[in-house]
Amino acid sequence: MINNRVVWSEGLFIQQQHFQQLDRSIDYRFSRVAALGAEWFWGFSALELDTGMAEVGKVGLRRAAGVLKDGSVFSFPDNLELPDPVDVPADVRDELIYLAIPLGIEGRATHAYSGAEKHAARYRVKDLSISDVFDAQLAVDIALAEENYQLLLARDMSAEFIGLPVASVVEKLVDGRLQLDAAFIPPLLNCHHPLVRQCQHELLGMFRQRGVMIAEGISVERGSGAADVTEFLMLQTVNRHLPFLEQQLQRPALPFSDFYFYCQQMLGDLRVFLPAKRLLDNVPLYQHEQPHLCLMQIMKQLRELLTLVIDQSAIRIDLQERQLGVRIAIMSDSALYGISRFVLAVKAEVASEVVRSRLPSQIKVGPVEKIRELVNLHLPGVAISSLPVAPPQIPFHAGFCYFEFDQSSDFWRPLPNSGGLAMHIAGEFPGLQIELWMIRS
Repeated sequence: MINNRVVWSEGLFIQQQHFQQLDRSIDYRFSRVAALGAEWFWGFSALELDTGMAEVGKVGLRRAAGVLKDGSVFSFPDNLELPDPVDVPADVRDELIYLAIPLGIEGRATHAYSGAEKHAARYRVKDLSISDVFDAQLAVDIALAEENYQLLLARDMSAEFIGLPVASVVEKLVDGRLQLDAAFIPPLLNCHHPLVRQCQHELLGMFRQRGVMIAEGISVERGSGAADVTEFLMLQTVNRHLPFLEQQLQRPALPFSDFYFYCQQMLGDLRVFLPAKRLLDNVPLYQHEQPHLCLMQIMKQLRELLTLVIDQSAIRIDLQERQLGVRIAIMSDSALYGISRFVLAVKAEVASEVVRSRLPSQIKVGPVEKIRELVNLHLPGVAISSLPVAPPQIPFHAGFCYFEFDQSSDFWRPLPNSGGLAMHIAGEFPGLQIELWMIRS
């Protein structure tokens, strides 16, 4: 009932309580509209600490603006006087400092001029000379009520106060200076906070760098293998998010919650590229009261995903043509001979059945040191067997036939200690095209 409207009726003897009740009813309706209009309508739109105060063991403000949970609007120092700095005791450990104001409690005075009740009063009464808007020379003294905002330690935040945390004090040093938590972020209405802006710049930089690396690494000549498709999808993801990351730096008033929800979307898009765990789970949920905790968690995951190296399960190995029709493949890591499959893709200007039937008997494969012996003495070398379809890890091209090397051959075992893999094809295969692919097991 304390917030109900005043009944203005004929013959009413108007007293000051009528206007006080009018103020209460209006304030109540404004606070309800704010609460219904947005879920997280409260927080800081601007906050700057007086860093010099920390050197003398106090926490003070330079400026602050925002909304409390009860709908109270504040703006320092343009509309309200800055609250007095709070002196932090020596026994403080990981304690929050609040910008607080007393609640309007029924049956208790909410206004005070001075004295002992000033600390508990919601409003400080001040006399101010107000000029007439039509004649500046006509001025009268009017008693104005200013919100009684105070800086309090968390231990002093009783149920009679409502407020927002402005800082977290780690400890008070021996010399009296305060060590503040540099990673602390208060509840925010927008992204106009140094740590949030830092995260935005970092994300934009990582996305740009990853996009450039992928774009430069993609080669059209490699075709459309599994690794290429993954890189194209990653580049598509980067290109989709870059415009937002560019634009949000031009929007300091962007709601912090909107920015965080977009980070969750980016996390979901990038998680697809994590082979071990593509399904997104344990998503860091938004915490409006403790944004520093959720932002730290989601940024850690985004950093890991944006530095993820895309695993190329299939790699095309260059074949160097030498004299007398010999082709040589040189492996940078000889250990891959024992843990990978090797597939030969062949195309010629003859029927595919001809290639499939004739090539296994007319190709010699073995260590580069043995290839001359294999050809001259007509030794079998490493056998190849025809595959019905191309392995899913490598690109499929129309007209190509696919063969796999028999790695149980006696001529395969020396390859890890060889200078490379060599092959020679006898007979006529007009328009011959050969690709050698290594598929990681």
